[in-house]
Amino acid sequence: MKCIPKNKILLRESNLYFYFFLFFCVFSFLRAETYYDYRLDDLNYIHGGGVSFKKKERMIKNPDKILFKNENFELYNQNYLYSRFTSQKGGVKQEAARKYSSKSILDSEFGFGYKKSLNQFSFFLAPKLYYQEQNNLYKTIKKRGDFEAIISNRLNTKIPIILERGRGYQRLDRYGLFFSGISNYVEFSFCIPKVGLKANVIGLYYPYNSSRAISEFALGNKLYGGSVFFDKVPFLRDSNLFFYRLNEPLQIAKKQTIFEKAKDFHPHGSFSYIGLETKSNLFRDVFSVELGLIRVSGFRDMAEYSYQNYNPRTTTKAWLGYLQGDYRLKEYNIKTGFLYTSKDRTSRVDNTSNGYSGLLTDPRIFGGNASFLLMQSIKLKDNKVFADLYEEKKNQYENKGMEFFHLGYNWLIYKSIHSFIAMNYSLFEKGKGVELIFMPIYQPNSFGKLSETYFLLSVCLARVKPFEKETFIFDEIQRNAKTREYLRFYLSAGIKF
Repeated sequence: MKCIPKNKILLRESNLYFYFFLFFCVFSFLRAETYYDYRLDDLNYIHGGGVSFKKKERMIKNPDKILFKNENFELYNQNYLYSRFTSQKGGVKQEAARKYSSKSILDSEFGFGYKKSLNQFSFFLAPKLYYQEQNNLYKTIKKRGDFEAIISNRLNTKIPIILERGRGYQRLDRYGLFFSGISNYVEFSFCIPKVGLKANVIGLYYPYNSSRAISEFALGNKLYGGSVFFDKVPFLRDSNLFFYRLNEPLQIAKKQTIFEKAKDFHPHGSFSYIGLETKSNLFRDVFSVELGLIRVSGFRDMAEYSYQNYNPRTTTKAWLGYLQGDYRLKEYNIKTGFLYTSKDRTSRVDNTSNGYSGLLTDPRIFGGNASFLLMQSIKLKDNKVFADLYEEKKNQYENKGMEFFHLGYNWLIYKSIHSFIAMNYSLFEKGKGVELIFMPIYQPNSFGKLSETYFLLSVCLARVKPFEKETFIFDEIQRNAKTREYLRFYLSAGIKF
């Protein structure tokens, strides 16, 4: 009997609805969840790290360089240079080697817009040059190019309607705990200004590892769904409700031949993500509360061929939740909060995997990239102690989750210098730990067009009590592992010119 690969059998089931969805969107009109200031996202640490969906616009308003402009037509150029560096050391002897990761990006965006009557058309192209260097036991250097290219049509009626399609950056949640990365996409959206309502549907296509070349997008996952945003509900603002469906295509393992590269096995998977993020202002904007809930459910089919009738399917039901309070005065604010992700209750690999995992994550809550404990929990990959900022992982639901507590204090030291101090406590897969973060941020507000230039430096000192045991003299004698200390530096700088 001929062995039929399951990817042939699943073709209609997994792709039919997605392609119908894209077909529908291409012939629609539209607003998007992508936005241009993601290049300077680290500036948001001044206000807690989150991104307001109300402010997200992709086409640049008031660019620094207008190359040509008349009544109906505008041509502009905007350039960005931004870089991030992380260094970490500490732990036991095998972890003590100095490790670092750095990435610099030069981004030049060219765009033009045409407006006539109620119709508005715009297009932009933004080539990118990357330089990435990493030292994690051994040194690696990567140089590559990428780009963004988006076409947008807008119908300026009482209910504005927008259609966008192309390749661009997407952030689908406030704090980067679900999806944050570049993808190929098409999106339809509309808004009703009188009631403060915005809604969109989107279909996007991205590689499961964002470091892969553009030519390898055939290995990509398909994500489609939509969101509803509203900000005029009493006591609520920036509230976002979303639902997305993820389809992971099956890839059959193949050996390398003269004509074809070797391919790893990737199982077929299907998952649903539903989430709610909301913010409530109390006491005349002096005190606010943020709440976020994300639930994921679905399965992975580990069988490669149709005749494999053993029970190959692993199911997932997991969730993430956070609650944050913010007390604000003119020059300082105090934040306290809690983050929880569900865990898989068994240590072995079995038919249930109930640990929460995002898709392309970029955590920015409770210290974000500056936090050792948060990055170890959200970015944990193959039990590596050093969680590289740009090392993406396939969403892995076989994990022990986390409980994370935060207390932070943010104040304005001088006109252009903000400072952030935080204390975090976490229970996660490796153990229980406490850390102290100090993060000054310099933003020269008096420099006119360079007001969006910034420089950030953070220092994090963490102490972790591992859950694991260690050998004492003989393998048969085990004792509790000693407390480990880690020192983490995070530097970030960006300039818009």
